[in-house]
Amino acid sequence: MEYTLLPDLAPHKIHAKIQVHVSRKWLFRGATDSGPLQHVDMVLSDREGNAIYAEIPGNLAEQKATNIEEGEVYDISRFRVCATKTIFKIVDGDKMIQFTFHTIVKRATSPPTTFPLYVYRLTSFDLIEPHVQTTNNFVDVLGVITEIHELTPVHVRSQLIPTVTRTIIIEDLSNKTMKITLWADQAIMFNLHDVYDANTNKPILVLFVGCLPKFFKGVYLSGGPACRWYFNPTIPEAEPYLTSQSTKKIVLQLPQNLQHPPAMETKPIVEHKSLYELLTVNPYDFPKYQLNTNGGFHLAQNAIKQQSLTLQVITVNHAIGMDTNLMSIDSSKYLYLFHVDSANKSNINSPEKDDGDKETAQNFDICSLIQYPLTKEKDQQIQLNRHLKGSNKGRYASDKKWTSNPPRTKVSLRSSSTF
Repeated sequence: MEYTLLPDLAPHKIHAKIQVHVSRKWLFRGATDSGPLQHVDMVLSDREGNAIYAEIPGNLAEQKATNIEEGEVYDISRFRVCATKTIFKIVDGDKMIQFTFHTIVKRATSPPTTFPLYVYRLTSFDLIEPHVQTTNNFVDVLGVITEIHELTPVHVRSQLIPTVTRTIIIEDLSNKTMKITLWADQAIMFNLHDVYDANTNKPILVLFVGCLPKFFKGVYLSGGPACRWYFNPTIPEAEPYLTSQSTKKIVLQLPQNLQHPPAMETKPIVEHKSLYELLTVNPYDFPKYQLNTNGGFHLAQNAIKQQSLTLQVITVNHAIGMDTNLMSIDSSKYLYLFHVDSANKSNINSPEKDDGDKETAQNFDICSLIQYPLTKEKDQQIQLNRHLKGSNKGRYASDKKWTSNPPRTKVSLRSSSTF
């Protein structure tokens, strides 16, 4: 059967059939490794070495992606050809393949042996820094390993469960170095014990593909789920290294060969509840919840004293630099009060890794929700504050047969889109 080459694909060729080698396959879960699966990504190559990016939507992953293995050759048909993404491009080209419900994938029988083992586009160390400010392309680099570090536990703000990293230093032909930081599974899987001989100390050449340029105390490359590496690759660009490193020896201190990541202290998982759900529960039946606030108040441990029905509030505005230290939410019969605790100031302003998380989460004790009946005067004042001011305010009070100037309260509520 005649197969279409990848450069000849076009959106109007709906009956095209391709035979491709799956060079890479990984799962994309967004900013965190523990998030929901958004899509399955692949780098495919044809028998002439042409490459293309392919994507399987998350809702089709179980049906279409489970039988596709990295390193195998498949016949694929009934797919969609569309314009490639403009950011996070992993291969060159203006087209990409997207799987649909009708896509057919079959393992190839007796495929040719001309499929390339590596799909890459090398970037010089000198040209990596200009890529830091953009996310247009992933970067592939080649170099000799000079250092390899132990696994290091790290806490990421957007993840409750800590992850691990591993740092590798590589060197090019001009003796310039580049730091590569591998994350999570990539950090655990990186292992030199099978390729490095401590008796000969022969240099190990490595090809890293699918890295993102970053800057933190200098330029470095970040290796996530899309990253792969190949030791001593048989590519033309490796020949100068083999010639120059033939008599050179590099002593590497190999880290411990761990089958599992090191034990890490995990943050307690706190059940999440919305404000609406909190209004319907008995505050004395639940220990703690977690509430996300987007630019609003930081809710924390309550610091209040109650004498009969009188509520005395300890002022702690200086803890977070806010003029308001009390927030009330009106239910038809009860008023719930939240108070900020100065003890959590360190948690609110604690420096953590910036990973793009826009929200801040704080813990508070549900027993700090103090609930008491609203008086008739307080209810009238809250209702008036929800309506127009001036003459309209007096007219509204008159229609409701209230006093024209009901007693004012210290706490008033306005409708807010924050909650």
